[in-house]
Amino acid sequence: MKKPNVPDFAYACLLFYWFLSVIATLCGYLIKSPQLAYLNNGNLSLADFICFYEAGKIFLSNEAPRLYDYSFQLQVLNEIISPLRAEKVFAIPYSPPSFLLFAPLGLVSPANAFRIFSGLSILLCITSLLLSARSARRTALFTLFLLIGSMVSVPAQMTFHTGQLSCFLLFLLTSYFLCLKSKLDIWAGLALALLFVKPQYALFLLLPALIMKRWRCLLSASIFLISLSSIALLRFGINSFLIYPKYLFGLTDQSRYFGIFPQVHVNLRALLLQFAPAEISTALSLFAYVAGLAFCSFIWLKVKNRDSNPALPWLFAFTTISALFFSPHTHCNDGLLLAAAAAFTLPTLSPTLVLSLESLPLKIWSLTLIFLPLLGFLSLLFSAFYPDIRFHVQMLANLILLLSAAAYVSAPMKEDLQQ
Repeated sequence: MKKPNVPDFAYACLLFYWFLSVIATLCGYLIKSPQLAYLNNGNLSLADFICFYEAGKIFLSNEAPRLYDYSFQLQVLNEIISPLRAEKVFAIPYSPPSFLLFAPLGLVSPANAFRIFSGLSILLCITSLLLSARSARRTALFTLFLLIGSMVSVPAQMTFHTGQLSCFLLFLLTSYFLCLKSKLDIWAGLALALLFVKPQYALFLLLPALIMKRWRCLLSASIFLISLSSIALLRFGINSFLIYPKYLFGLTDQSRYFGIFPQVHVNLRALLLQFAPAEISTALSLFAYVAGLAFCSFIWLKVKNRDSNPALPWLFAFTTISALFFSPHTHCNDGLLLAAAAAFTLPTLSPTLVLSLESLPLKIWSLTLIFLPLLGFLSLLFSAFYPDIRFHVQMLANLILLLSAAAYVSAPMKEDLQQ
């Protein structure tokens, strides 16, 4: 292979420059008083973190069994954002056991909770990338620029700015894969159970354990989920579980709730919304979700030696991008999960070296991941003229990554691609 040339060096320097500005921004999040609720042209804007903080407050409240009651949610929200006032409820699309996970946030003020949450997010993001790179036996230089590229990406910036869960999900996803790979099935089951905070992703991630017949992992996940559900049952009562499905589908009523914007998702549903009404696109996306699970299972079953290199890392990468694309609810910030896929699968971070590879699907996969931070940055520049462009860029990238990963995994893979 050729050595990296001047364009590679220039792109690396550009990423490093962005990284320095990101570090300054992150320090500001930890030091300054966070702006979690504010008026934007007379309209109330809330950071996504408010949703998790409110869930924690509800769990700790004396009226916790009313967790899905509209008036109670509105009351708690207005207490949090006072002196501002909301006229509609900020949607909390989480199941009763998830409220238990957010409870520690409600023990401190919103500002301090956000600082702690942000600090943990940064720590878990860096830890996840270091663990992924170490498992894939990456060089120090590869690891450094993997970290830089991930931190300057649009998904990472949205995660840190709005206080989203993506860094926690990245850590759980990485832990799940590494524990399964190392046959630490009990710990893998714990990570899988916690991933059910986002069940639309967790059902895809359940497939590897099922297909590889890792029964201890599944048993561990089941026990932990049952434990969480039992605590939630004692706290909220059986009615909270019974009304949750109806409550969840009711969140699409934008006259009563805000915070759910499917048109800026980065999945198949958002793609369908460009061509079909909301009702039709939602129905089609639910059908496609089931089809996606079947397709992902088919790919896993088709690949021989799926529990060894290089198949296993690629199958996990394919499962990750399948979960993101076929899920009916995928925000741009969860694109950060692709950082783990990049760590496990990219043969190099040099665009010029990628061009010398023989496999066309591998070239497309690698170049898309390598240039995604740059494309994201450019989309932010043009967002003044086309506000949704950053979401459409990520959506298109997800589609390209899904197709290229499916094509590559379905073909014979070479051992030297992981070296």
